Parts: sequence; structure tokens; C-alpha cells
Amino acid sequence: MHPILLEASFLKIYSYGALVALAFASAIYYCYKNVAKSGLKLSGEQVLSIATFLIIISMVGARLFYVVQYWPDLRGDWAAIFLLKEREGFVFYGGFIFGLGYLIWYCWQYRLDFWKFMDYIIPAGMLGYAIGRLGCFLNGCCYGARTDLPWGVIFPHHPGELRHPTQLYEMLFGLAFFFILKYWREHKQAFIGQTFLLGIMAYALERFLVEMVRINPDYGFFTQAQWLSLLLLLGSGYFYWSRAKGHTRGR
Repeated sequence: MHPILLEASFLKIYSYGALVALAFASAIYYCYKNVAKSGLKLSGEQVLSIATFLIIISMVGARLFYVVQYWPDLRGDWAAIFLLKEREGFVFYGGFIFGLGYLIWYCWQYRLDFWKFMDYIIPAGMLGYAIGRLGCFLNGCCYGARTDLPWGVIFPHHPGELRHPTQLYEMLFGLAFFFILKYWREHKQAFIGQTFLLGIMAYALERFLVEMVRINPDYGFFTQAQWLSLLLLLGSGYFYWSRAKGHTRGR
């Protein structure tokens, strides 16, 4: 692992923070360059404004979900809860849910076509996700269960044990679907919202499967992420079916 990317007498840059920043920057740049092609009445300045609030809101949601998930360990330790001392931890689904809620509100408030807007930014989300998961790998967090597979990795918290590099599995998924969804929107899209919904269903299925070899607390039969993945898969599947019936072509 390589948790510290750069260290000097006056400066310390952590790999996780640097890669998360790069993830957001890459996604914002992609949106800035491509959303104008959608025909939506959005200026570059509006894209940057949306991105700024999206970063803040999604990070709050990601931290809140982590605190709820690990509340027994954090109870009463307010310095750790508010990151005033070293106690890292964010949950992607928390950031996703809060961020999606903000985008729904923004599109409703400013009368933007939500489905068309999301078709254009979902590839950026996948690209950012891939880069962020590389940050998880360098940080040594979000690892998987023990394995004897030849690509198993030894993580700092479990010396001498080969474990699934689940961060790299998800990084490869994110990269692959960045290109797949970009191509699909440009050449294959049959109705407005299809690219977005395909991306959401693909992520929900991938996350459910990866959780089978990840280390996360169970809530009944599944982990928190698996329950959320099932809900997301069902919800996006319903909207896909509903919108496909109208078959409104939108490229």
C-alpha cells in the first residue's frame, strides 16, 4: 500500500484524498466538455456550480452513512465523527443517495430534463468511481475476504493474509463502464434515460456481487450495500421498463 502520496517537512498529501480530488476533477471536466452537446440550457459556469454543491452534499452523505454503519465504535467520540482526529471512513452509497437527491432537486427547481441530464453525466460518474477506488487501494481500505487466488493482495490491517483486492475489481468495472456507457449514449441509446438507467443497474449488480467477497457487517442476510443494491436494482429496473414502453428516442 501507499497511503501517503507525498511527504515533506511542511506538507503531507494522502493518496486517498488526492485520488478522490482527482476523481471529482476528472468527472467535472468530462461534464464541462460534454453536457453542452446535450442541448440542455446549461452554461459552463452552471456545471461548475452544480459540481461544487454536489461534492459537498455527497461527501456529507458518505460520511453520515459511515457514522451510522459504525455507530457502536463511534458513539460519543465527536472528534472522530467530525473528522477532527484521524478516523477516516466514507460510504459510497451515502454519497450516491445524497448526491442523486440534490441532482433531482436541481433539475426540478430549474426545469431541466433530469433523464437527459443524467444520460450525459453517468459516464463521468463511472470514471470518477474508478479513480476513487484506486485511492481506496492505495490507502489499504475497502479490501475483501481472504483468498488463495494468485492476484490476492496483503493489506496492512491483515499482515500475512492474501485478500481480494476488491477496490481493483471495482476500479476495472468503473473504467469499463465509462467507455461502454459513453459509446452507448452516442451510438445505441433508444430512449432518453436509457444510458443512465443501464449504468445504475450495472453498478447495483456489480456492487451486490463484490460485497460477497468484501468485509462489511451483515444486516440479516446481506450487507448494508447489498440491501441498497437490491433496492436500486429494482427501482432502476422499474423505471427502465416504464420509459422503454414509450420508446422516446433521445441521443
